[in-house]
Amino acid sequence: MSNQFSSAAELYRRLDELTADLMYPSETDAPIGVMMWDTSERGSLTVDAVMDYFGIPSDSPISKVPPEDFFDGVIETYPWQNEQERRHTAQYQQARDLFFANVTAPKHYWIGEYTVEVFLWGRTRDGNYIILHTRIVET
Repeated sequence: MSNQFSSAAELYRRLDELTADLMYPSETDAPIGVMMWDTSERGSLTVDAVMDYFGIPSDSPISKVPPEDFFDGVIETYPWQNEQERRHTAQYQQARDLFFANVTAPKHYWIGEYTVEVFLWGRTRDGNYIILHTRIVET
């Protein structure tokens, strides 16, 4: 199977399959959502557009984070992991590899404090975007 996709829709479907049963770890684990942002319907993808779409208050603090940091702590394997944990680690590794192989100009933002909305997105070959979204809790 190729790691290159010609459209956001194809990449979306594969990433959605890979992340369907994954939980993103924090003080309260949360699922990872995958979304396709069609620029012909929604216009340019900006932080403001994402905040508006997800109903995040405009005065929320925003932190720009290195894109590769989205996968920190979830792609490492450890001897103590059970079979399911190793499978999830492999799924995270595949998701990371597919995402970065198929997008340009990736961006990663944390929006909010304590309960933080986490977004990673990049532009696909067809000019649309793929967004990975989750929530972390930090106290």
